[in-house]
Amino acid sequence: MHFTQAPNVPDIVRFGLHSRVVLEKLDHVNALPSASERLDGSAYAVSVSISAINAEMFEAKDFRCGRPKWVVLLLDPAILWDLTCRFCWKNAASDDVKGHRGYLGGPYGFGRMFDDVSYRFERESHRTEAGYPAWLPTYSSAEVQVLDPIAPEYIRGAWVDDSELAEVVDDQLRLLPGDERMVELGPFTRYVVGQERWISSTDLLPTRSSA
Repeated sequence: MHFTQAPNVPDIVRFGLHSRVVLEKLDHVNALPSASERLDGSAYAVSVSISAINAEMFEAKDFRCGRPKWVVLLLDPAILWDLTCRFCWKNAASDDVKGHRGYLGGPYGFGRMFDDVSYRFERESHRTEAGYPAWLPTYSSAEVQVLDPIAPEYIRGAWVDDSELAEVVDDQLRLLPGDERMVELGPFTRYVVGQERWISSTDLLPTRSSA
């Protein structure tokens, strides 16, 4: 998943997702950022989430951007092995990740995002006790930093919470080649798994919701 402000969608459909470094060089693209600067200093990467979005981060960016309309792009998981990625088990701006000097790519880096450990739990298997589904990273702040441009063909669909916006996004996605993309319409529901807060569609995380 990758959330972006709705006005960015037409250019993303045409040109794909690019890092800030690349966007600054593209005069024909006027992207609206979700934050004034990247706290992780990774202006060369595009950040995406696996299966769900970090609720705390989304809410902070929603507030700072003045409550705009958001589109969650649903991306082909082939990105994880087709493109160069850094798999961050926590937010890339966290001290743990920024201070890490080892390899964060490949199966090792990906697997670490699902480690059965947590600073908030001391039990042997907190993922089992907390009811984590197998596809959900251990920390809600976990992210994948994609170091290559993400071509439009990797867009598999979108998720919005507004019916009028859904029609607009559907028209945009119809411009993509290949199979028809689906636009999911539904609220950005907050969920709690363990002590982590997520945003996901209602059928993905069958756990208790939060306000």
